[in-house]
Amino acid sequence: MLTVSAGAHPLMRHFHKPEDEKRLVVVLNEDAYGAWLEAPVVQSMNSMRPYPADRLVMNGLPKT
Repeated sequence: MLTVSAGAHPLMRHFHKPEDEKRLVVVLNEDAYGAWLEAPVVQSMNSMRPYPADRLVMNGLPKT
């Protein structure tokens, strides 16, 4: 499982305690699987970015 920092992510930053490191699982679109698997390491890192908050759906509220 690959993760990236979620400290500045508009949605996912709320799912961790303020003092905890905030991480977000990398989500690849299905059409990017092959390119990511075959890319050299330097190029595959271009896929390592937070998924857009407006494309995520939240069910329920995080517990505080």
